[in-house]
Amino acid sequence: MANWCNNRITFEGNQNNLYPFKKDFNESVSNEVGFNLLEGIGDYTPQYFFFNFDEVEDSYGYTFTCDTKWAPPFIELQNICKKYNISCRCEYEEWGVGFAGVCHIDPDGHMEDSQFPYEKLTHFNDEDSWDVEFMGERYESIYECFAQWVDDNGL
Repeated sequence: MANWCNNRITFEGNQNNLYPFKKDFNESVSNEVGFNLLEGIGDYTPQYFFFNFDEVEDSYGYTFTCDTKWAPPFIELQNICKKYNISCRCEYEEWGVGFAGVCHIDPDGHMEDSQFPYEKLTHFNDEDSWDVEFMGERYESIYECFAQWVDDNGL
């Protein structure tokens, strides 16, 4: 049984490039089959993606959440960005294994990844709270702490 990595992915680009991606994406995604758009480009494995379908669309981008087995889908995202000449941002977290971060991928597939310094986090998991401490601050949840870290680092 795989651990699931939670991902929030936003694809961005001009409408000439983003429209074909959105069209192909919508035609290829299925909870049962996975992400068929990836067949033939990169290390695609059926059932690698499990989509949550709380997608948001605006004129500049396309955002959705999905779970992936064990790790963020970096290789697949790089291949998609290169194929459609678009960029993406992926916030990812898998607290059971102890990692999280934000990556940006440009249309050439170049990736910059900023990982949350999980080793600096202290858990207080007592009976009444799931509080954590990070860099001298106490947070009610690890998600609140991660969101603050993202904001503080301009990611």
